[in-house]
Amino acid sequence: MSGLVRYEHEIAAGVRVLECVQCREKYPADEAIDLGTPLTCVCGGVGFIPRRIARIAERFPEEIAGKFTPLPDALQDHAKALGLSGRELLTVWALERHRRAMGDRVFPSVVLLAKLTQQSERTVKRGLQVLNEKGYVRTERYRWIATGRRASNRYDLDGLWRKVAELEAEDQVASLPRVA
Repeated sequence: MSGLVRYEHEIAAGVRVLECVQCREKYPADEAIDLGTPLTCVCGGVGFIPRRIARIAERFPEEIAGKFTPLPDALQDHAKALGLSGRELLTVWALERHRRAMGDRVFPSVVLLAKLTQQSERTVKRGLQVLNEKGYVRTERYRWIATGRRASNRYDLDGLWRKVAELEAEDQVASLPRVA
């Protein structure tokens, strides 16, 4: 997206919101036709910044805007194709809460995962088993701490995110217009 939007035909695919340059008022892009030609804000402004998604600070109160775990919409969109239930999705969220970047391994205990997801430890273990069997989460059994005591397992979620990206790419290719 480069430049300001002044006419409806200039709104690129994927733009969800148009933000007035002058007053910062936001309008749903799919209702842009209501703004006239050229697109005009109630303040009289005629230039709009196309936004694909809202900024976090605009979506949540300031006190919690920095306390969230991002998950791609594609995970929910492809949950059925991935064969994941709500139990597994909650478990992914709880694991992802501890991860900072691709390649990171996380090691929350089953007790902590159960607390975060408000599920029983047995349910969390079943969810982890499903995620492991499908190859979405790789579990390294028992991490050991310096004292020689057994600690929690270590989990790698990169397999899940590669599969979600693959499904999303397939969807994008399938939605391209066919040339005869």
